[in-house]
Amino acid sequence: DQLMLTFDDGGSSALNIAEILSSRGLHGHFFITTSKIDKEHFLSRNDILSIHKLGHMIGSHSHNHPSIFRDLNYKEMLNEWESSKAILEEILGSKVISASVPGGDMNDETIKSASEAGLEFLFTSEPHYKPYKKYNITIIGRVCPKKNTPSQVINLWSQGRGYLKTKVIRFMKELIRRRLKFIYKIYVRYNEGR
Repeated sequence: DQLMLTFDDGGSSALNIAEILSSRGLHGHFFITTSKIDKEHFLSRNDILSIHKLGHMIGSHSHNHPSIFRDLNYKEMLNEWESSKAILEEILGSKVISASVPGGDMNDETIKSASEAGLEFLFTSEPHYKPYKKYNITIIGRVCPKKNTPSQVINLWSQGRGYLKTKVIRFMKELIRRRLKFIYKIYVRYNEGR
């Protein structure tokens, strides 16, 4: 079992995080929303290359970061992955093989489109302790601490414990999403601002 540190979106603080991790002999996975590259408060092309040269993994977080990725049709999903992957590969001069799903929620088409785009690893916010393979792509579940998540909970997660409660919360969120789609969209927009 291995603890992986992942960072989504490509905000400008990612460069500082990458430098801190490197100074401690650690490596992270940084997933970049490519439409935000070189924008205010986001990483520049040079920043992304610097993070890569420090030995960290660079992956896609889609091109436009749709709030609810799974609501896109298949062609839109594929375009998000392919566009983002092409931009990152041009910056890095090497193949991009991993991505994380914007918003963390996915369905079969999310996985299929990522696989068709040539990705090999797909990170989701659905909490799975063990990775699994589907449509020739490895799915890696994550738990996502927020700024108010108690350190004791984060410590349990780092030991592979405490997933049941997180799974129940995700199940309830999914139930709300399916039954009350309008309220779920408000919930997603509210949490994006946190």
